[in-house]
Amino acid sequence: MVGITWRPSLVSCNCVTKIGLMHIGVFILLLLSGERNFGVRLNKPYVTRIPMDIPVFTGTHADLLIIVFHKVIVSAHQRLQPLYDCLLTIIVNISPYLKTLSMVSSNKLLHLLEAFSSPWFLLAAPDNHHLVFFLLEAFNNLIQYQFDGNANLVYTIIRKRQVFFALSNLATDSPTIAKL
Repeated sequence: MVGITWRPSLVSCNCVTKIGLMHIGVFILLLLSGERNFGVRLNKPYVTRIPMDIPVFTGTHADLLIIVFHKVIVSAHQRLQPLYDCLLTIIVNISPYLKTLSMVSSNKLLHLLEAFSSPWFLLAAPDNHHLVFFLLEAFNNLIQYQFDGNANLVYTIIRKRQVFFALSNLATDSPTIAKL
C-alpha cells in the first residue's frame, strides 16, 4: 500500500504540477499513522518490487516508508519543505510498533538526524529544531518499545554516536551562534 501510494509521489518530486498529489498522499499517511493497526501492519515483509529509484533492501513496509521519506526529504525540493514535519510525525507515530528496521532504513534515519542537527540547518529557521526533536522521539520509541528487534538501529546509533555528541555539545551562546 505504501509503495503504491508513494510511486506517483516519487515521480512528482521533480514535477511542480504534482506537488499537490504529494501533499494529499502525506496527509492520508498522517491520518493512517494515528491508527495502531496501521503501524503494526507495516511490519509485514516487503516482497512486491515496484520500480522506484530507491536502494535495494530486504525488510518490511516500514523500511520502505522510511527509505521513501528519506528520498523525499533529501530531494531538497523547496515546495516539499513544509511536509518535513508531517513526514517525521508519521515516523514518530508508527515508531512504537516497528519490530525491526533494516540496516538501510536505520542508516537513512541517522542520515536525517545528521543533516537536521548540523548547526547551519538548526539555526537557519526558528522551527528547524522540531525536526531533530521528532527524530529523537522516534529513536526513543524504537528503542524503548522494540529494543530486541532493532539491533540494526542500535548498532547504527552506536556507530554514528559522534552525531549525538555534536548535538549535545552544540554551542548555545550568542557570540558563537553569530559566528555560524
